[in-house]
Parts: sequence; C-alpha cells; structure tokens
Amino acid sequence: MTVSEHDTPTDLGTDLGADLDQWWRRLGSAVLVGTARRPAPSVTDLRLDDLPLRPPPQARPEEVALGSAAVGGALRRAGRVLAADDLEVPTAPPEQLAEAPARACQLLTLLLEAPPTDAAGTEDLLRHWCAAAREAGVRVPHRLLPALLDRASSTELRAAVSAVVGERGRWLADQASAWRWLEQSSALQSSLDLVEQTLGAPAVDPHRWAQQSTTARAAQLRRLRTADPAAARDLLGTTWARDSAKDRRTLLEALWVGLGPDDEELLEAALDDRAASVRELAAELLDGLPGSRRASRMAQRLRPLLGETGLLRRQLEVRLPDDPDAAGRRDGLTAPPRGVSARGWWLQRIVAGAPFGAWDAPAVRTVLRLRDEDAIAGLRRAAIARKDAEWARALLDRGPDPRQPTTPELLGILPAPEREGRVLAALPTTAPTALQPLLGVLPPAWSPRVSAAVVDRLAALKPEQVGPALEALVPRLVRGLHLDSAPALERWRARAQLLPHHDSRIRSLIQSRTLRATISEAFHP
Repeated sequence: MTVSEHDTPTDLGTDLGADLDQWWRRLGSAVLVGTARRPAPSVTDLRLDDLPLRPPPQARPEEVALGSAAVGGALRRAGRVLAADDLEVPTAPPEQLAEAPARACQLLTLLLEAPPTDAAGTEDLLRHWCAAAREAGVRVPHRLLPALLDRASSTELRAAVSAVVGERGRWLADQASAWRWLEQSSALQSSLDLVEQTLGAPAVDPHRWAQQSTTARAAQLRRLRTADPAAARDLLGTTWARDSAKDRRTLLEALWVGLGPDDEELLEAALDDRAASVRELAAELLDGLPGSRRASRMAQRLRPLLGETGLLRRQLEVRLPDDPDAAGRRDGLTAPPRGVSARGWWLQRIVAGAPFGAWDAPAVRTVLRLRDEDAIAGLRRAAIARKDAEWARALLDRGPDPRQPTTPELLGILPAPEREGRVLAALPTTAPTALQPLLGVLPPAWSPRVSAAVVDRLAALKPEQVGPALEALVPRLVRGLHLDSAPALERWRARAQLLPHHDSRIRSLIQSRTLRATISEAFHP
C-alpha cells in the first residue's frame, strides 16, 4: 500500500504510522535547534525489522540528521507494504462505460502532464474534455484517473470530472481521503441529471445534506429549487434554527432561484431574524415579490410622496420620506450605507419594494418623467429583483446612472437577441475597466459576431490599457470566445507588440481555442 505525500503517516493505520509521525517531529525539532544542541533521532529508532538500516559508523550528528531525513522522507511518501490480513480492499466493480477514444486520451494526457495553456485555459479545456466525454458516453482511462482527480481543485471542475471517472474512479476515491470530494460532487451531478431528465425533484436526504459544508448545501439547494422550490424551502427549514447567521444568509440566497409567492411566509419571518444580514437579504428577496404584503406596505408609503410639477405637469416629483417607524424599519428602512443620505436611501428602498402599479403609468412614461436619481435607483433594484424586461428596457433607454455607469444586471434581464445587440452597440465605447461586467451578461460560448467585436475592442486599446484589461477579461475570454476567433486574435497579437507576459496570455488563449476544437473532434472520429 502506498500513500500520497499529502497524507499523514497515521493514515497507514499501523504502529509504524504513529511511531514514524512522532519520530519525524523529533527529527524536525533537532534540525530546528541544531544537532549540536539536540541529537537527531536515528533510523534505528524506527524498529524496521524488514529494513535493517543503520547510520554509517563514526557518522557526525549532522550526517545522522541528513540520513534520517532522507529515509524518513521516503517512508512518509511511500508508506509500507501491508500484510494480507492487515487491510481488506474491496474489488473495483466492472466498468459500465467504454474508455474514451485514443486521440481523446492523448489530449487528456497532454492537458494533465504538459498543458500548453495557462491555468485558466487548462481548467476550461479539462471541463470541455469531460463534457465531451459525458456527451459521448465514455470515461477517463484508468491510467489517468489519479492525475485528473488530483487536478480537480475547483467545485465546477470536480462536478464535471465526477461524471466521467467511471466505476474505477469512484472506487479509487473511496481509498484516498484526498479524493473523498468525488462522492459529494457525484451526488450533486446526479441530482442535476435527474432534474434535466425528468424535470422532477431529486431526492435529498436531509440528514446527509445537513452534514455537508455550507457551500455544498447551498449548491444543492439551488439545484433543487430549479425542480421543486417547495421541497428546497422545506429542506432549508430543517436546519434553520441551528444554523449560524452567516450560514442562514448563504442558504437563504438560494431562494433567488425560482423565487415565487409561496416563499413569502418564510421571508416575512426572516424580516424578524436576529441577524441584521439575514433581515437585509430577506427584504431584498421580497423586492422580487410585487404581490407580497410587504410590497403593499411599501406602496402605501410611496403614493403620498408622488406629485407632478413643471409646465403642463410633465415632470414627476418624488418627495423624500420622513423618519421610518418601527414597521418601516422592519421592512428594511434601516441605516444607509456610508456616504449615502438617509432619506435618499429610504426612498430607494420604498421604490424598490413597491409594485410598479403604484406609479399608475407605463414604464417608459414613468421613467422619462422622473428626475430623482434615488427613485431611479430604486426602480433599477426593483426591475432586477423581478426580472422585468419592460422596466429594464425603459431604464436602459433613459441612459446610465451617473453613480453607476454600467448596468449589466439590467441587460441580463432582456431576451438573448436584444441583450446581444445592446452589448454589441455598447462595446466600442465601453471603458476597459467596464468590459468584464458588460461581457458577463452573455453566457458562454459567444456568437462569432460578438467574439469578433470583442477582439476588435481589444485591438483598439491603448498599450497601457492592454494589461489591466487582460487581467480582468482572460477568464471570460477563455470560456466565451468562439473557436473562429483564433485567427483574428493571432493577427492582433502579431501587430500589437505586447509585453512578454501579455503576449504569453494571448498565445495561451489562441492555443486553448485551437485545442478546444481538437478535443471536440477527437470524440467524433
């Protein structure tokens, strides 16, 4: 039996493991204070009957320490062979899937052993390889399983890997503590598969769910919300009373998925939560329910503040609210963020929580007549929370808020063709620092038209702007750029005379585009 160098010797489950651990700490202490002050333990202290190791005769203390470090390090990395009756390892079950095609396996070997792209590009290509393998109904070859399991560090890559490791991969994960994440990732992937295949609710064991990390619990809640919001809401309630404030807020955020009127009772109760962070999130979620009791209360607060002014009463005036009472504070009219006026903040919260019907006018007419930026900011919050395309469109046509130059959240509400058109129109004049959030509203992979426009925008950057823009954009470029964009990227790189570091990033990006296409082709020879 062998163990990873990351495992502790106690994982061996033998007396040698415990002795070696203590011996190794003694050696470290001796080296730290110096062998002249504390003698280093000898390898003879390990009582290795089958390995009769001895330090050389007349060896100096420092030579004993170096020899002990060499032998001890090898033992910690390799462990020892156990007798047959020391450990019973179950036999791996037979595979249900065929191995990936030879060309695909060669490409996976390249990505694991000598990746031609940077870390972001390599992880994207590994995800793509796993997705292509899953679609083709094949698995990772056995010889590459350890390297791939070691490489899967991010949650997203782990989920992709869990679907293609086969029976041998799951068997391996049971034998090594460093790979125990596979069971959890496989469970999450299976839940998602069930949702996709049946549009029903994946079964979740509340006891096992409660024992997972908060991050894993929140991820499973979000997936369950896509199929059965009520079941996810009930699951959330099973641990609510004993969860910490931080965990309650993290888990409550899952309600943004599939938010609906049936969530009102839970959110109304959360307005009285003992933690301010949970109360604030509950209020934000209720902004997305214009038919709720809280929305009605906000409408009652908003209507007395509205009036008309100007020639022919063409402008809509909004007065600032008075100090809130206890009921208002419960509904979210609390202390403002630093640098924001209290009454302006309360107006934002009232407008964000009130139904659009409280304005008694269509979106375009209301927005055009408004001049108060706090009221506009509240309408933006309401449109985003309710994913209302009509109000998002009216607010975008009004122009940017001077305090919020970009409004990607509003763009994300629009239908896909309209969203892409607005992004294309905004790209040429968008500041380099704002490109990342703007492109973030488009799901990968981008269309050839968008990809070409992005490359053109990069080519138009000033030399001093290239570096900061690439640092922010590369992760999105890796996943977003269409495969056909590689030639245009190469032409820009050839004439741009980039700094070596930036040139390397672009070359890596070009290689990732080329490899992505090659991987797809490898699964369909």
